[in-house]
Amino acid sequence: MPDVFADPKQSYEMSFNFDIDTSMSGIGWTETHYANDTSLAFAGYTFGKNIQNELANNTKSDIRTLINLLTEMDGNFGLLFKNSQFLAVRTDHICSFPIFYHLSDNKITFFSSPAVISEQKKPPMNEDGVLQLLLSGFVLGDETLHDGINRVPPSSMFIFDKSTGKVHRKSLDPFKKYIKNLHSDGSWDANFEQTLSNTFKKQCNFPKSTRLVIPLSAGYDSRVILTQAIAAGYRNIFAYTYGIAGSFEHKIAESVCYKLGIEHHFVESTTKNIKAFFKTKIKHEFERQSDDISSGPIFHDLYVTHLLLEMGQITKNDVLVNGNSGDFITGNHIPIQLSPAMLGHCSEDQIEDTVIKCFFDKHCGLWPDLQTDENFQRISTSLQKFLRQKSIKVEKENAYLCYEFLEYYNRQIKNVVKRQKIYDYFDLEWRMPLWDVDLMHFWLKAPFEQKYGQTHYKASVNKPSKNSAWSVPVNQPKYVSPKLFRYLVRPLAKAFFLPFGKSKWHKFERRYISYFTDNIGLLAAMDYSKLIKLGDFRNYISIHTYLYAKSKNINTDLIDRKSMKFVKDASISGK
Repeated sequence: MPDVFADPKQSYEMSFNFDIDTSMSGIGWTETHYANDTSLAFAGYTFGKNIQNELANNTKSDIRTLINLLTEMDGNFGLLFKNSQFLAVRTDHICSFPIFYHLSDNKITFFSSPAVISEQKKPPMNEDGVLQLLLSGFVLGDETLHDGINRVPPSSMFIFDKSTGKVHRKSLDPFKKYIKNLHSDGSWDANFEQTLSNTFKKQCNFPKSTRLVIPLSAGYDSRVILTQAIAAGYRNIFAYTYGIAGSFEHKIAESVCYKLGIEHHFVESTTKNIKAFFKTKIKHEFERQSDDISSGPIFHDLYVTHLLLEMGQITKNDVLVNGNSGDFITGNHIPIQLSPAMLGHCSEDQIEDTVIKCFFDKHCGLWPDLQTDENFQRISTSLQKFLRQKSIKVEKENAYLCYEFLEYYNRQIKNVVKRQKIYDYFDLEWRMPLWDVDLMHFWLKAPFEQKYGQTHYKASVNKPSKNSAWSVPVNQPKYVSPKLFRYLVRPLAKAFFLPFGKSKWHKFERRYISYFTDNIGLLAAMDYSKLIKLGDFRNYISIHTYLYAKSKNINTDLIDRKSMKFVKDASISGK
């Protein structure tokens, strides 16, 4: 299928498919019909101008006005617009509300949910996409599990002018700008504290009586959100933590709230109640409605959010504000191998290979034994093709940004950001200040030495003398819960494996112990007796992806549990 957003010279006849049926629209989308054959499908929120009203009132059919309106959009949103003259599509910088398109009989249809195309009419499975899904939990680039169905890229604007037959495309992707022109302006405003404060106030511009619901962990990002909320004048705050009672996440978050004089709420999430919840209608409906055929389902705090609503502890009048994905955007995921100093004597090909190898090692290991040379070559070929499509040239100075671009485009958007679908499903308003486009620009401008290891981020926020919340150590001390496994089961098992080495111990722990010690209990998606019969897996995402693949009638027997080799010549469309 031609990449509509990569080849500006090609022209297509366009058609839109709008549907107000919630089962046929993406979670969070609504459709509005106006006079003059104008309709708008929209999801999310924007800052500044009310773009929806501006579009509806743009009766002059002025292409320049339309381009300017779509360019100015700021927030977390998805938009499909149609009037008598124009068809327009716009995604935000992280595809908060994904949009898809399908080419059939020389017509392109855009839609907000793959359910628009019935299972019987969906194109054949994308073989490379199946391998990518099994290895990483997502399909790479703009492709999906089906040939002929693609995702609209992040920060994309697409307009078809019916009167002229012209297509107007524009990419507003901040990553590509800085990768191609690294530090070209020679300036970086290092005042993160002020930038963060301004961004939070822009994102959370609500009456101060509004109750903010803040998921609080033991780490940096959620604590940053909590302290910013207080600094901005919010006092009606519901801070909560979930997982195993007495875990380090629970106790550290509790201590932070105590220091700030805020009540802390804890929701127990164990394998027992997760196992029961996974049999409910809510779980299955959410999985169906959030299916984007490009990544496995994300159930992270689905149970907890449902429980808090059911118990009346939070309401749909509240605003949920979480810390995703501060650790990524501030530099914590950059491999040291990609520092300009370590790449000093490498050729361009070697540098690109290093970037791809780092990505493969980190993000394509849901089943560790599947990280074979053959599978690396297939993933490498796909990533090289993707970089060429996006006109990304990997060089010594920008290698770390290219790596971040690959993670941003794939894992972050399709896995981490997708967690927001949980709040959309329950019709909860939400904000993600640390994913704001202004903060993306701030960190993309940051020099490597200030970004690597979150050097500047940690120095800017972790100031115990200015805020007592930071007198509580971040993520320390870490320990395993529950106590039975911390003090008895795990130490005995670990001692037994001492002669066999760390690798065999970690493999044993993942397969036989992590089911009981996973802090949010999500391995309970599968019965323990079945789980231990699978091959070595990384975490609960491995299991959720495996079950998702089976639900798609993907032949999971393609994975030989003895050799863990992906058999690429076998059928992938059925069991």
